[in-house]
Amino acid sequence: MAITNKEPQVHNEALEEALKVFKAEQSQENMQVILKHLAEATLIQPALFPKNISPQEMAKIVKSGKPNPALKPQPVLIKTKEGKAFFPVFTSKEQIPADQKYPFLLFLPYTECAKIAAKEELKLEGIAINPFTDNLVLHQQMQAAMKAAQDAADGAPGVRKVTLNASQMHEFLRNQVERQELPRRMFAEKESFFTLLTDGKEEALSAIYKEMYDKVSGNQEKAPVLSSPYTEEDFELLSLNINEQTQLIQVTMPKKNRLMGQCSSAFLIRNPQTDECAYYTVRVTEKEKANVLGQVTGDGAYHELGDAPDEGSELYYILGILPWAKTTEN
Repeated sequence: MAITNKEPQVHNEALEEALKVFKAEQSQENMQVILKHLAEATLIQPALFPKNISPQEMAKIVKSGKPNPALKPQPVLIKTKEGKAFFPVFTSKEQIPADQKYPFLLFLPYTECAKIAAKEELKLEGIAINPFTDNLVLHQQMQAAMKAAQDAADGAPGVRKVTLNASQMHEFLRNQVERQELPRRMFAEKESFFTLLTDGKEEALSAIYKEMYDKVSGNQEKAPVLSSPYTEEDFELLSLNINEQTQLIQVTMPKKNRLMGQCSSAFLIRNPQTDECAYYTVRVTEKEKANVLGQVTGDGAYHELGDAPDEGSELYYILGILPWAKTTEN
């Protein structure tokens, strides 16, 4: 059983509901609601025992309830395949999977989590909220924007608001389309969404990005007025009926404005016989490192599957790992 520091009453129901709403509609307005609740939240952060202190000694220190200079637990970090590290936090114990055993749990205000995550020696990319379910990542640029807004609002009444600049919004919106909006619509609309993309091709993809930008740019007070930089010429769409069990759409994402960690391609796959769907991505990494193969499941969670196959062979590999793939030889 994990040891915890003095455990407060954690009530993040409003924050968890805001995360669900955001997953359904990735708008700047819904992100504002999340940031508002975060500013008031107490979160759970897993940690490791300090070196040279046994679990028994740690338990005594925690039980005493007295400050002790030896009690300096080290935060647990999560890393991507390419080595990028994030600071994981959870809105409740229920968000921590049963198979994830942590020796120590800290209950910290979000502001304290942000301070720890910003330490230069940790070299973190940002904070990952409920990484095994919602997996909402707040990158360091957003952390800086939130801190600036909070500093400016210190002592002022009302709700503190955070507005991302244009560059941050472009990054944010592209990530939402590639890892949230496309799989969300595929799992929800199934055959009709495949028909939309098959018939509309690159023009339909461009329209989906435009819709996402329009949601954000509709209110000039909440976000920069942006227009989608992508046109149908920036996409490549390949639609194939592999066999009676496999309808596939491969999307080559725009190279324009693509940052490290974003998708170079996505694979939307449907079984016409059962209406099952699967969504896979290939994310770009640093030069001389393998790209990363990932999967977004029906609950919206993103899972890394390891190094991506060599370019050009991803399709054949993915067809072999489909949930309904048969192993029979003909």
